Amino acid sequence: MHDGEQVIPRAWARAVGRSASQEVILDSHGPGALHLSPMTEQEAEKTLRDADLVACYEAPIRDARSLMQSCLAAGVPALMHREACPSPGCAPKFQILVRKEDAPQVTGLLQQSWLESMEREGLPLQPLSAYRAENEEPPCPACGTAAPLVNGACSDCGLQLE
Repeated sequence: MHDGEQVIPRAWARAVGRSASQEVILDSHGPGALHLSPMTEQEAEKTLRDADLVACYEAPIRDARSLMQSCLAAGVPALMHREACPSPGCAPKFQILVRKEDAPQVTGLLQQSWLESMEREGLPLQPLSAYRAENEEPPCPACGTAAPLVNGACSDCGLQLE
C-alpha cells in the first residue's frame, strides 16, 4: 500500500464486482482513484457474466491480448471477443469488452502504454502548448492533421485526444 491509500473491507469488494479474496484500494490522489487488485481471466468472466458490455478497443490478437492482460493486472474485468468481419479478405480483429463504467480506466491504460512507448523510443513528451503558434491547432499525434478537434477527437482520423 502507498501513501494516501486504504484497503476497504472485503465485503465491499463484492459490491464492486470483486471476489472476497481480492482487495479494493481507495487512493486519495485524485480522479480514477479506485485501484483494484489484479484478477484472473476466470474472475473477469465471472464478474462480467451478466453485465452489459461495450467494445472499447479493436485490434489484432497480439495488441488485444496485451490490453486485456493490462486490464486484468489493473483489476479491470475485461474479455476478448473475435469480431466477425463481413468481407472475406479481412484480417482477424478482436475486441476488448468491458462494462461501460470501466471504459475510462481502459483509456487510462492505453494512454499510459502510449506514453511508455514514446519514452522507449526517445521521443519528446511536450505539452500541446509547445506546438501551438498563435491561433494554430496542434498536429494530431497519429495522422498529423492540424485542425480543430470534433468532440475531443481528431477531425481526420478520429483519435480521441480529450
